[in-house]
Amino acid sequence: MRLNAPYFTSGLLSNTSNSVSHGFLTKIIDLEILGQALGKDFCLMSMNQVHGSNIEIVDGKVLRYNSGFFGVIQFSDGLITAHKKVALVVKTADCVPILVYDPERNVVGVLHAGWRGTLGGILLGIVESMKEAFGSNPLDILVAIGPSIGPCCYEVKDDVSSLFIKGGLATCILNRNGKMYLDIPDAGRVLFEKAGVLPNHIDCIKVCSRCLPNLFHSYRRERGKNEVQYSFIAMC
Repeated sequence: MRLNAPYFTSGLLSNTSNSVSHGFLTKIIDLEILGQALGKDFCLMSMNQVHGSNIEIVDGKVLRYNSGFFGVIQFSDGLITAHKKVALVVKTADCVPILVYDPERNVVGVLHAGWRGTLGGILLGIVESMKEAFGSNPLDILVAIGPSIGPCCYEVKDDVSSLFIKGGLATCILNRNGKMYLDIPDAGRVLFEKAGVLPNHIDCIKVCSRCLPNLFHSYRRERGKNEVQYSFIAMC
């Protein structure tokens, strides 16, 4: 797949298999452009994200119900599929887009991970769901953590920082000049390792969405506007 616009990919996923297409897209690329780049034989499956921890499996029944080029799964922040030609899509604007791939079982997944979902267990949830539904071994799972608001910009108050500290993620709270900042991508890394994913199977693209207005929408920078960018993964 080639896009005539800037976007980010994971070296970990790119080097593992030519059968997986993926990308952390910038705000220049909408779903129509993505669909054209993938081709007519692909189906795009997105989510009505609610900052929760629900993960849905996109199986044959779901695909038949959402017959057509584009489908939306309600009340979900994570998707998994073992079907080829199905592009799982996540939308973000400061929250963390996460792509997962099990090359042994041929399973892919996406996550929308804000601070609520991160603390709510969605990262462990996708590992457990892949184990239960497809027999995945956490040692085989590859994880790509995409561009999001970084610890340079993600200032939080005591209510949020205390929850991360109580959740065993104190190292992800940084204190600078009397203010607290959250490193939410690193929180994802820590939690995936706790779930059994190998450290060298986790790729974190350390790019801050708030710092790059020419490439990314940012909920904080744009004061709550509902503009987003997309990330996707699909087996070809």
